[in-house]
Amino acid sequence: SLNVGGSVSFSGNNAGATATGDYAPGSVLDGEGPSVWHGFTTTECTDIVVDYCGTNPVFGNFWIILATSCPADDNLIISTGNADCGDGNLAITFLGVPAGTYYLPVLLDPANDAEGPYTIEVSATACATPPANDDCANAVLLTPSATCVPTAGTTLGATQSLPAITCNTFTSNVANDAWFSFVATAADHNVEVTGLGTYDAIVELFEGTCGAPVSLDCADATVAGEVETIAATGLTIGTTYWVRVYNWNGGGADQDFEICVYGGGGGGPVNDLCGSVTADPLSVGGSIS
Repeated sequence: SLNVGGSVSFSGNNAGATATGDYAPGSVLDGEGPSVWHGFTTTECTDIVVDYCGTNPVFGNFWIILATSCPADDNLIISTGNADCGDGNLAITFLGVPAGTYYLPVLLDPANDAEGPYTIEVSATACATPPANDDCANAVLLTPSATCVPTAGTTLGATQSLPAITCNTFTSNVANDAWFSFVATAADHNVEVTGLGTYDAIVELFEGTCGAPVSLDCADATVAGEVETIAATGLTIGTTYWVRVYNWNGGGADQDFEICVYGGGGGGPVNDLCGSVTADPLSVGGSIS
């Protein structure tokens, strides 16, 4: 296994590789060039670097993915960046990779000088500390307002609380989520999340409790750096609702976003709505304030 602070090394030769058994039929990789494969297992969230440093002759093309199954299907971990080793080869980074078994392809691409002997080192460091609202029980409370008043959020170092939801026919590979809550001040509210940089937000709305959340709606209609909105209707005034946000890209380089809850008459003063008032008992001879 690959432990935090450790590394594993692979060497081989991809000349003559075939695509037999490489990619699941119908998957996004189906029909791509042949590869040879290596595998490793982690037992906790890790930031992983795959470096080809020292490979001679220098490789001119590289896969920037880790597969989670063999043959590789659409559940892939995508690289968050890469850097030159100094010898023309690449060191490829994957951030926030959950515990699991991963398969590393070494692409055969003679036309781009990716053929022959290679040397690879895979190293692991600990993931960033999870945000305070990594779990539902520690959700950040948002106050509904008349217009969007953004609150900063991040999933840097976040862990997965629930499996990724299939939303708008899409399902991400991982769901390293952060949690928020709000108390409905109207029957209708908009929950809006804006991804920053390459952050591709997925948003899910729940009722119920943290121990037994009931999914009400989700949003995954846009791409990186754009706005996702849940137009929630039929909410019960005075009831707490829960929102989780995660990045389609999993351990992407950008992990920050902005969130707000607005519309539907929110943003008024305390006790602005008669239906949200709690009656306090008043005894003979007593008083309340």
